[in-house]
Amino acid sequence: MISVVVYKSTDKITMIDITGHSGYDKSGKDIVCSAVSTAVWVSGNLLKKLNKDVEIEEDQSLPRTTLKVNSMDELTEVILDNLVETINEISNDFKNYLKIKIK
Repeated sequence: MISVVVYKSTDKITMIDITGHSGYDKSGKDIVCSAVSTAVWVSGNLLKKLNKDVEIEEDQSLPRTTLKVNSMDELTEVILDNLVETINEISNDFKNYLKIKIK
């Protein structure tokens, strides 16, 4: 199962930590893992292209991807909120394979 933890401070997202594999299908054919990974990387790379102060760390051996936000502005907030909404939608369709928590 994929576990997504969204960390907030004063209602602003400061970090998103994604761990695990969904187990929906074998590696390379898992549409749930693919959907989550794509959403995270599209959002993270967009923020980087806009010169936003974010870090994306990936460790395939765990597996784990972490997106850290070092400074917040309105556009960054909108992109991160959209990412969390996207992951929530995926979770609604694949409840047994993806869980999201807000802390």
